[in-house]
Parts: sequence; C-alpha cells; structure tokens
Amino acid sequence: MRPAPWAHLDRFRIRKGELGSPLGVPYGAFILIDRAQHLMVIATDGQDERGHTGWEHVSVSLQRRCPNWPEMCSVKELFWMPEEAVVQYHPPRSDYISDHPFTLHLWRPVGVTVPMPPAWTVGRRPGQTQADVLAEHDRERPP
Repeated sequence: MRPAPWAHLDRFRIRKGELGSPLGVPYGAFILIDRAQHLMVIATDGQDERGHTGWEHVSVSLQRRCPNWPEMCSVKELFWMPEEAVVQYHPPRSDYISDHPFTLHLWRPVGVTVPMPPAWTVGRRPGQTQADVLAEHDRERPP
C-alpha cells in the first residue's frame, strides 16, 4: 500500500463526523469523483486504533450500482503501488456479509505476497503469440 502520509488523497478525505479522519493518516473515508461518479471509499493500511488487522483494505461504493472495472482500477492505483497485487474475494456463501448492496472490496494481506496464477492461464500479453503462450505453459507447468 502507498506509504503514509496519504497527502495525495487529502482533498477527497472526509474530515468531520463519524467517518472523519485527520489529514495524511493511512486510513479514512473519501469521496472520489471518477468519470462523473461519486465513489464512497473507506480504506485502511492494516492498522487501526485497535491495532494490527493484518489486511490492507479498501471498500468502494456507489449509490445505484456496483463499481465497474475501470473505477476499481482507478481506486487501486490511488491506494496501492502499481506493481502491488490486490484481490477481490468471493467467500463461501455462509460467510457473506453485505452492509451495502453496491460495494466491492480490495484486499491485500500485510507482509505476504499475494499468489498469482501463471500469466499463460489468463491469456496473451501484448505482442505475445499463441506459440509463445504454449511455450510458457510448457516451461511453467508442474511436473
């Protein structure tokens, strides 16, 4: 996650009320304007007033629909470094918690590298041929 202070986010930070937070701290609530949408964002770097949670977390909400991929990418770039991987989880149904119908979450465990599938399982990189993908598959495939 981007290190504190989060000065680049302070102009979007909610400063007063139940969700208010001081300038620069690596947690808080923010109202971001992205492509004319007002995204409600709540974020933490894995530390809070009760201690270490072990998870960096950002929730993103809209009033009438779920955030889309470009909106989630914009939020990811504001809170994390470009080469950091974050995830969205789909937990077992018995673990579902929904405080708002149009909220998505980004997560990253603190101090742990997020496992990533091999690129060849996703598709071709720009400029890569199908033969390149198959060769990568053969090199990386478990025995």
